[in-house]
Amino acid sequence: MVPSVVLTGLSFTDYAFGVADPDGSWNAVPGLYAFCIPGIGVLSPLTPVYIGETSSFAERMPWHPEWPAALRLGASLMLAMAFPGTERQRKDAECDLILAYRPRLNVQHNTRNALADLLGPRAKRF
Repeated sequence: MVPSVVLTGLSFTDYAFGVADPDGSWNAVPGLYAFCIPGIGVLSPLTPVYIGETSSFAERMPWHPEWPAALRLGASLMLAMAFPGTERQRKDAECDLILAYRPRLNVQHNTRNALADLLGPRAKRF
């Protein structure tokens, strides 16, 4: 997988992802991933609908529970990048990306749902 897509976190850190085959084989390495709606040309960038991290792509990706929901939203692009840092660094990078893109399917770290989290189960998710 050759890096071909850069997502930029809220910290302005660039993360280079490769386009992954959802039905392909996955290595048992830690990393970050994103399910995206592809954009049209340079003026319409892709839209991440879910961003996550894993300690092992081989364990997490073959049947990811959010992939069907991402497909229903129009996602057809799966991005992945190996992440050689510590678990804390990987989780911080995930948070950095979620805060930058506010993906619709992410609940944790997503400011879009912060009010709903404060109000509890009576609140409507945005």
